[in-house]
Amino acid sequence: MDLTTFALIILCVMVAAYAIAKVLKLSTEISMFVAAVAGCIAGGFGISPRHIAEGAITYLDINLIFITATLFMNILKESGGVAFVVRAMFKRFRRQRAILLVLLTILLLIPGALTGAGSVTVLITGGMASTVLLGLGVPKVKTAAIVFILAGLSAAAPPISLWAMMTAAGVNMPYVGFSGR
Repeated sequence: MDLTTFALIILCVMVAAYAIAKVLKLSTEISMFVAAVAGCIAGGFGISPRHIAEGAITYLDINLIFITATLFMNILKESGGVAFVVRAMFKRFRRQRAILLVLLTILLLIPGALTGAGSVTVLITGGMASTVLLGLGVPKVKTAAIVFILAGLSAAAPPISLWAMMTAAGVNMPYVGFSGR
């Protein structure tokens, strides 16, 4: 049997295992794990604890940053810190729209820059910033576009760029692990 046929058989086993896991209503992550284990067994490699452990912790640092930063931003939101800043900016600069827009832009960039995820920008500051923009007379479609674009930009803004971190982790993956390669 040639390598292409062998790889296609393993792929079919993995797809079937994933489909069965989804029919059994397992989560996507567990279904992917089941498919990976089925692929290992079908390929004749058995179940390798080393590969399972290395694969599970490859992106651990990224996950920890995302979880802790999101927790921090939610605590800041729930404590009223974000609402206080938005109210103070609006009271002070409501007549100077350009300055207020620049300050709102900075405010919208902060959560994504700290967490590396643009979705956090939308969830933490997006609602309050959109209320201010609508209060200034900005149409709903443009308000949504402003929040969406700034959420995307905040994900790539320093100090934490998950895109760059995932790229680096993916490139470095062959050199990380227990075998000391």
